[in-house]
Amino acid sequence: MGEQIRQVFKANIVYVARLDKATNMIHFPYSYGEDSSPLALGEGLTSQIIKTGKPLLINEDVNKTITKLGIEDIGAQSASYLGMPIPSGSEMIGVLSVQSTEQENRFSENDLRLLNTIAANVGVALYNARLFDETQQARAAAEEANEAKSSFLSTVSHELRTPLTSVLGFAKIIKKRLDEKIFPLLKTEDSKTQRTVAQVAENLNVVVAEGERLTTLINNVLDLAKIEAGKIDWHMETLAVPEIIERATAATASLFDSSGLKLKKDIAAGLPEIVGDADKMIQVVINLISNAVKFTDKGSVTCRALSDQSKGEIVVSIIDTGMGIAPEDQPKVFEKFKQVGDTLTNKPKGTGLGLTICKEIVEHHGGRIWVESEIGVGSSWQSKKKTSSC
Repeated sequence: MGEQIRQVFKANIVYVARLDKATNMIHFPYSYGEDSSPLALGEGLTSQIIKTGKPLLINEDVNKTITKLGIEDIGAQSASYLGMPIPSGSEMIGVLSVQSTEQENRFSENDLRLLNTIAANVGVALYNARLFDETQQARAAAEEANEAKSSFLSTVSHELRTPLTSVLGFAKIIKKRLDEKIFPLLKTEDSKTQRTVAQVAENLNVVVAEGERLTTLINNVLDLAKIEAGKIDWHMETLAVPEIIERATAATASLFDSSGLKLKKDIAAGLPEIVGDADKMIQVVINLISNAVKFTDKGSVTCRALSDQSKGEIVVSIIDTGMGIAPEDQPKVFEKFKQVGDTLTNKPKGTGLGLTICKEIVEHHGGRIWVESEIGVGSSWQSKKKTSSC
């Protein structure tokens, strides 16, 4: 930039000055025609221009003008001087200057306007460069923090899973022994004994249910950490969509038995095969069905698979008749640990990771997942995938 200015103005002294606000020192990344050592802010014409934010054009009696301004004369003697502040937002961050040591009245108002235009563009470029640098630093810091968080969650999850497996296993054994061996021997008309037996059975059910919920959370955290770290193994093969849905609905059959909801299937005939990881695709459908059951009090959950032959895509939808999701909450449902609704009055029904994992898996396969919902009507969770490739 400095070299281009020198050629345009054909000046025998040119400099580009930058102000370091941290030290209040003025540095000269480009200087032609004289050696420019760093200056403290307050010295020379450069400081005057930065402080006032105004250009300075002196075409005669340069030394006399400098003296009148109360500025110490620094550097080579000039016959003509033109200096322009470099703006960055509301601040002045430097100066562009062209000088002639041989000719008075060397620079005109046109030169002043041209240098002003150059300085404005330089200011914008430097401002954008600074923003880019700050953005890069912030991104690097965020990535480092995210990596540390993922490592921490993964380590803690591994440490929790082993003792939790033992606790849950023993709780299930105790529950089974009590149901089969102990409780049958305690058949009595005594109301206190009956209440005690019922309370013990209920407490054990809570221990088992919460243990299973915590196990699901830990497994989800580990799955997500592996996906984000790129350490998960993907076993790609040719798959039939109806078979994926069939296996997923079989795995979630007990949810419908206990909830009283009706499971419906709407699978188009002749669906083309896809390429993907069978276990991961089944996991997506299971997560979506489980999510639909959790937030549906009555009605049904429909598994639908259709083919859009014009686009070479298959759309799989899980449709419920539940509470629905507000429009402002719909963009948030795939965020980590995010659960929509009033979490102050409603106990969370999940871990807040299932949908995040679904999104990661679907997008890894080159697909897209989204939700369409209306409050009080229900939600439709839809996943779209190309049929020709993974």
